[in-house]
Amino acid sequence: MRFAGMVILRQRSETASGVTFMLMEDEHDLVNVIVWRHVAETYRRVLVESNLLAIDGEWQVADGSCHLIAHRLADLSQSWNTVGMRSRDYHLERGYLKLRHVQSLVDKVIRVDTDA
Repeated sequence: MRFAGMVILRQRSETASGVTFMLMEDEHDLVNVIVWRHVAETYRRVLVESNLLAIDGEWQVADGSCHLIAHRLADLSQSWNTVGMRSRDYHLERGYLKLRHVQSLVDKVIRVDTDA
């Protein structure tokens, strides 16, 4: 199966044995992606730098959760550049979730709240 979408979140914790988890979005929904260590090593640059990805893989359904297990990754970021947006990368530091663009997110929330 092939899926293409924008990268919303990348996460690779120290305790995950080299597994990278991604949250991606297309025009229909959000998709959880699991990238095993050997795939991440093969496609490291694409995995780390791409804003828009195509993933060849297989669906895994377990305990009511669906995940896309990645086998191959392809960078579609050239198409992304025409949209003019960037991925939102989250970083965990000392147990706190830090956002790169916290102020812009807060400003958006305040605008929505005051419009209501």
